[in-house]
Amino acid sequence: KDPSLSRYFGPTDTAADLPGTLIKAIEWLNDTGVGTAEILLASDMQASNWELDGNSDAFVRINRELKEKEDFWKLTLLQLDDTPPYNLNLAFEQVNRKPKSVEPVLNLSWKGTGSERVLFSTNTNGKPGNLEVDLSSQSTLWRPSFQLEDEPDEGWISILSPDDFCLSDNVGYLIYGATEPPKVAVRSQNPRVSLILRSASQTEDGDLADSLPAGSLDLKDLGIRRILAHQGKFDAEDDATLQRFVNSGGTLVLFPPDSPDSSGFSFLSWEAREEKKDDNFFYVNAWRKDSGLLANSSDGNRLPLDKLDIRIRRVPIQGEPIAYYSDGKPFLTSLTMGKGVIYSFSTLPLDDWSGLSNGYVLVPALQRLIEESSSSNTFIQSWACGGKETRDAILTDFESMTGGKDPSLEAGVYRVEGRLTAVNRPREENEAQFLKAGMIGGKLPGITPRIMDGENVSESTDRTEVWSFFLILCLVLLLGEAFLGQPALASKPDAQATSTNA
Repeated sequence: KDPSLSRYFGPTDTAADLPGTLIKAIEWLNDTGVGTAEILLASDMQASNWELDGNSDAFVRINRELKEKEDFWKLTLLQLDDTPPYNLNLAFEQVNRKPKSVEPVLNLSWKGTGSERVLFSTNTNGKPGNLEVDLSSQSTLWRPSFQLEDEPDEGWISILSPDDFCLSDNVGYLIYGATEPPKVAVRSQNPRVSLILRSASQTEDGDLADSLPAGSLDLKDLGIRRILAHQGKFDAEDDATLQRFVNSGGTLVLFPPDSPDSSGFSFLSWEAREEKKDDNFFYVNAWRKDSGLLANSSDGNRLPLDKLDIRIRRVPIQGEPIAYYSDGKPFLTSLTMGKGVIYSFSTLPLDDWSGLSNGYVLVPALQRLIEESSSSNTFIQSWACGGKETRDAILTDFESMTGGKDPSLEAGVYRVEGRLTAVNRPREENEAQFLKAGMIGGKLPGITPRIMDGENVSESTDRTEVWSFFLILCLVLLLGEAFLGQPALASKPDAQATSTNA
């Protein structure tokens, strides 16, 4: 095989663009002037490889080109529908960098039965290791921890699952860099609320979050902060300052004002105060358990939101609900604004309002928010294999740290122009949504693609083998007939007759 063509053969870790592949094939047929041709396109019909809605223009062009050549060029779709009976793939959701450790969040998608303990192989800057995890559902969020006390400030980690029927989705790579915890501040007119929020937002070393004065809010004080927990009254200047803070990338955690005459900010407001009497409470009964501030812990335990007694609430009006009360109103919302985000709670961590001050919900939520801000505060370079950055990287100076030869084709850790870079398989390649071949044909109304599946191919192969055997048998019979039909050879005169005649 020609070494110059080696990059075009064998498996890759890139995503597929099959409409684009079809267009390339048609362009080649046009450029080379091929008269009669059949285009055979084999696909497992993964939806992300076709992007039916996003490739509408491409399908219009394919339909037009093949319609013009319908008597000469034919399209055959080979549907590969043999899904593996067992598979485990992993993908990084985020990377949380702490002062002495790295705690990534991985999404493990498992196709199996029952429950299973899986042994993962790890590699930290060239040092091998192992980690175990129990799988009992098709999707699991796993939060392993890698200690970095004896590791450099900048490095890489790989995680590899055991061999299965699809090896390409078994490994993930991450890099980490030096970081410092994000600056967190609390601003509240209620001293009790301020102390609770500062305690819930404390660092790993036990340092409480900073307290900002309840007076005029200075943008310079916010400039060095990543997170601000805010509760209480405000003025018009505060409103504008907080908007600039969030738009520039800050995270604002809002708690409702306890004063009934305050309705909120220009960008977020609360409904009127609601209160339950005697032994009646508001209860939370639904929330996102797979991701976000209220996700299950790494060992699978969920936050006890449904055990939270809430007597007084003020429901935020704006934002996307993350958790709901039993009557359908939001307990917590998320609102993206500019480069930042606003989280809005509907109750206060005060005993006469709710049981939020017990810490079972508030502390994990705020600490998870700090982790997310910490990971976003650390500059790490991570690319999808086959993306524009990886294609550009092969034109520059790069070095493979994990054995890969080409960052545009193979996942791994590379040092690109001196900077560590994690290259992973595109997330869309792990999607489990598949199309029917007829859906592709529906996008090409001007032609009638021939559709084949594994059974058709098998039957076609069987027929080919039968005809081949029949032709060989006929050839053997013809050769036998020719051999048997030859005339007998004339016998030689004996020596005595020859001498007598002489």
